[in-house]
Amino acid sequence: MLVYDGRTVTDSELIEKISQDVGRLFQLVVRGGGLLGDPEDRRLTNTQSLALMTIVTEGPLRLWALAERMLTTDATATRTVDALVDEGLARREVDLLDKRGVVISATPKGTRIQGEREHRTYLVIRELLSDTSEAHLREIASFLADLNETITESEQSRSGQGVPRP
Repeated sequence: MLVYDGRTVTDSELIEKISQDVGRLFQLVVRGGGLLGDPEDRRLTNTQSLALMTIVTEGPLRLWALAERMLTTDATATRTVDALVDEGLARREVDLLDKRGVVISATPKGTRIQGEREHRTYLVIRELLSDTSEAHLREIASFLADLNETITESEQSRSGQGVPRP
C-alpha cells in the first residue's frame, strides 16, 4: 500500500489518479491551443498526427515499423499513410537498404507542418506556465523527463518480451 495525498491507496488507485491527471493535462493543452486559432493542419486525425510526428522524428520507416511504433495494424497504418500522401505530407520511396521494399518519409511540407505543430505546442505551454517560477519549471521539466524515460523503458521491456501487436 502507498500513501498519497494523506491517505492509503492501492497501486490501481494511484494509476487511476495518474491517468486522470494526464487526461486533464491533455485537455488543458488542447483547449489552450484553441486560443491560437485554427492551424493549417486541423484536418489531421489523431492517428495521422501520430504518424506524421513519427516519420518526422524517426526518419523514413517501413510501413510495418511505422505501424509498430503507432501500436496499430498494418491496415490502419496504410490508410493513415494514404491520407498523409494525399495531403502532400508524406511520400513512399524505395528503401535504399532493400530495393524491394518501400519506406514512408515526410515531405518538406510534412516536416514544416510538424514543426509548426511543435511550435504551437510550445506557445500554448509557454502561456499556460507563464506565471510559474523558474524553480518550479525545472521541477516540472525534470518530472516529465523522468516520466518519458520510465514509459520508454517500459515499452522497450514489453517489446523485448514479445508482446503481440494489437
